[in-house]
Amino acid sequence: MTYVRILKFLSLFENFIYFCSPLTINMNKKLLISTLSILLFSNTLSAQETKISFETSEGFNLGNFHGQKGWSNWGYVDETHSQVVNTIATDGVNSVSVIADEAQEENWGGIFHDAPAYSRMSISADIYLDNLNSADYDMLSLYSMDVDEYERLGGFYYSYDATLEVGDDTTIVTKTWQAKKWYNLKVNIDFTTKKIEYYIDNVKITTSTFNSQINSIKEFDFEFDNYKSGFKVDNVKIQNLDNLATSEIDKNVIQIYPNPSSDFINFKGIKDVEQISIFDGSGTLIYQSNSFAPIDVKTWKSGLYLIKIKTKNTEATTKFIKQ
Repeated sequence: MTYVRILKFLSLFENFIYFCSPLTINMNKKLLISTLSILLFSNTLSAQETKISFETSEGFNLGNFHGQKGWSNWGYVDETHSQVVNTIATDGVNSVSVIADEAQEENWGGIFHDAPAYSRMSISADIYLDNLNSADYDMLSLYSMDVDEYERLGGFYYSYDATLEVGDDTTIVTKTWQAKKWYNLKVNIDFTTKKIEYYIDNVKITTSTFNSQINSIKEFDFEFDNYKSGFKVDNVKIQNLDNLATSEIDKNVIQIYPNPSSDFINFKGIKDVEQISIFDGSGTLIYQSNSFAPIDVKTWKSGLYLIKIKTKNTEATTKFIKQ
């Protein structure tokens, strides 16, 4: 979470406290300071997730995209045809726009970023394809150099005729697609099982396998054949699946009540808990248990607290306010 987003959150949080809570103004200030501390601590816990939405606050500049923050062009896409723009986005206001070069029709090129050396990882991105009946696109395509140079392990191949092929060369699921629509693409890559899972809009499409000698991915690409069209990319996320702090537990199901509370807090919505840990605004562990029994908070200082919940396979974090 960037500093700008923290400040925006604090502003919203201050309004919430003012209108919805009986706390005093002085208490509001204490809560805001606690909020900032706990947000920074929470951000440290989830540092194994990298999020890229091409915002100015992340260090990106409008204009030529090549060379910004580890991203590069390749092939027949030059600097003038890949741009950071603020005309369309799914997260924030910026995205990356790649447009066709008429002089390079049917010659492939695109943008790419190196992949981290995780043994299990997830890579996702929002993509927007400008037109049908024009270019072919290969979105979120994965390349390794462990066996053959730039061996494609899989991806999402969007053909000009609205056909979409998901998978690798041997495991393919065929679907259709629409132009001028955002899609969220995701791959989960496991170098232990040698499998890749493919998702579109959080729906699993298929699973492919790859060569047992492959132990890494060199890069992930977004590419096309420069034929009378273009595409947009936004909201790229890279996660280390072996070390998630905020994970697959559905945080919408976790219920902490009452919240805010002045005496006890109760939990609902999680089974098979292994450990619950609560941290104050400075990041200090103040409570730990292996059950969801009601917790007496009467003697705790007023402020915002971070709750970390661990089950057999996953972890999640949430927050509550002590009045």
